[in-house]
Amino acid sequence: MISMQPKRQPNPESFFKDWFLRLRGFTPYPWQTALFLAVLTGTLPSLVYIPTGGGKTDIITVWLLAVLWQIEQTGTTAIPRRLYFAVDRRVVVDQTEPLAETLLGKVRNEPTLFHLLQSQTASENPLVISVLRGQRVTEQEPLIADPSCFAIVLCTPDMALSRLLFSAYGCSPRVASREAGLVGHDAWIVLDEAHLSDAGRKTLEFVREHNRDGVKNFWTTCMSATPRSGLTANALTLTEEDLGLMAGKLRACRATEMSWTAVTITTGREGKHSLLRSSRTMPSISSIIRSVSRRSNSSPDSSKASAFGPEAASQHS
Repeated sequence: MISMQPKRQPNPESFFKDWFLRLRGFTPYPWQTALFLAVLTGTLPSLVYIPTGGGKTDIITVWLLAVLWQIEQTGTTAIPRRLYFAVDRRVVVDQTEPLAETLLGKVRNEPTLFHLLQSQTASENPLVISVLRGQRVTEQEPLIADPSCFAIVLCTPDMALSRLLFSAYGCSPRVASREAGLVGHDAWIVLDEAHLSDAGRKTLEFVREHNRDGVKNFWTTCMSATPRSGLTANALTLTEEDLGLMAGKLRACRATEMSWTAVTITTGREGKHSLLRSSRTMPSISSIIRSVSRRSNSSPDSSKASAFGPEAASQHS
């Protein structure tokens, strides 16, 4: 029987590419490999400047494999054992959880990886996942039970930063120091969509400078597809090779459908008034473009009528 387990690799880049393929089912982008090598040396970029769909969420995979490589090579790790992936959209936090669960399941089924993590902790579960939504007091129980375990913590910036500032949302003031210690010590906070959380970015920069002489590493990294001006210095971004691999994805046609929604309001004596007379689905953007292209020699009003209907044409005229 042929073993499907990757062979022991003599260099970190080969290790990363082989295990990334096994854990994720596809090969990594060059920028992800570059970030992996930067994590190993502790020379992190201040910003990961990658477009939407460019694989930013797989920074979780990058962190996990960097930890595993360092343990395999040195018997220990200087990489923070807690990764806080913070994004200013709860729906994105929830969407990231399946990726973390998939990685956890595959690590448990790979004795080589599982034993590497287990060698660094007394916990029966060397890798845990915590999703901080502020809804249940049990959200951090696996991490609190044994802070020595490796952890993927998914949260919004408020949930991470409030802990960092000794004011943890959803927690008693009596445990403020515990929560601050978990997020501010031996932790790597990744702030995704950093352009939406400028105050959060500045807070992380301040705390990072304050914690520079800590016993354990405290890392911060911002990620964004649309960074604010002046923040792209020391940024990791796409190379020509990345652009070539992503060309199909970045140029793909994305169909969108828009719908009218009937809304009524009540205004005193006059009673209910309808804001929109009808409810109907409008064609996708790609259909509109095709329709307008076919009628490029027609008048503007007729193009609008074909794309949006006669009522819309009269509104534009």
